Amino acid sequence: MKRNMLITVSVLIGLWFAPACNMIDPPAPDDDTNHDEQTLDPDPNPGFHFDEQTFYSEWKAWEDQNIKNYSFVLSGELPYWNYTRAIPLYEYKVKVIVKNGVMDSFEYIGKTPYTEDSEAILEPECLTLSDLFRKIENQANSEKDWWAAYYGDGALISTKLYVTYDTRLHHVAFYKPVSKWKPEWIIDSTASAITVSNFTILDGSN
Repeated sequence: MKRNMLITVSVLIGLWFAPACNMIDPPAPDDDTNHDEQTLDPDPNPGFHFDEQTFYSEWKAWEDQNIKNYSFVLSGELPYWNYTRAIPLYEYKVKVIVKNGVMDSFEYIGKTPYTEDSEAILEPECLTLSDLFRKIENQANSEKDWWAAYYGDGALISTKLYVTYDTRLHHVAFYKPVSKWKPEWIIDSTASAITVSNFTILDGSN
């Protein structure tokens, strides 16, 4: 294996999928964003790490409330494909309105990401908070399958799914997949954090 190999990872098995977007300029950083959580250390122990028991307990607690009408702000990063070896990630923030359990509308705050052909606005990564739980579950299942098949092979040492939850309503508040790689590998991936804020229950819920 050649040392210091640069590997560009566009869609890496086991890491969060983010669609390609087209932004003319990167949006300015939001002063309210908590960047401390986006520098979480990877797990030093080999393998896949995810607290499934807490995840499913919180998911059930969220669903049991049967909140159907609400809004929230989703913050994260999307990759900007510029056909170089690097994949810069640009921050986005979008307000999502959910009615009767499905997304009713959304509006980006600041820069608006478009599809690669610049003809359509990208939908948010998560359409509802239940959708966010399902996406994390799918990610965890993909990770488990990958580690079962390739454990000990390649450059990946460990992957951990960090998830925190709202203490009152139990929805996901923060999510980020974090991986540890062998030191001779330099990895460029689209894995990034997702933060949920400004949750508001709208009239007609429950």
